[in-house]
Amino acid sequence: MVTEVGNAHLRVVLPGDASGARVARARVRRALVEWGLSAIEPNVTLVVSELVTNGFLHAGGPVDLVISADRDRLHISVADNEPGAVPHELHVSPTEPGGRGMAIVADLTSRWGVLLERPDGHPGKIVWCEIPIAE
Repeated sequence: MVTEVGNAHLRVVLPGDASGARVARARVRRALVEWGLSAIEPNVTLVVSELVTNGFLHAGGPVDLVISADRDRLHISVADNEPGAVPHELHVSPTEPGGRGMAIVADLTSRWGVLLERPDGHPGKIVWCEIPIAE
């Protein structure tokens, strides 16, 4: 596992197993406190957890989490190694045990999307989103 934390930049390469979401949440919480963004921590950690879990469940292998902040928004991206497993928002019944991850992401972010090619040349995709930073 690799972790880099800069001024308002966090990169964590997470293993392709069930521990990834837990590790990601802990790293994100620490970074947000360090950046003075504790107010948005609950929403950010939930979004990160959903994106990392989707990467693990649907793409397998390690995922690369990158978070950075600018003046008015937080940028989150999760890269995986599976180009074919493109996430989309499902509309599931209240009794279904899962399938709400991208609906949660859509509700808690100002926008989200998928890049079908990774700029680093590796096969896979990047799921990204933005969360406004309240002033």
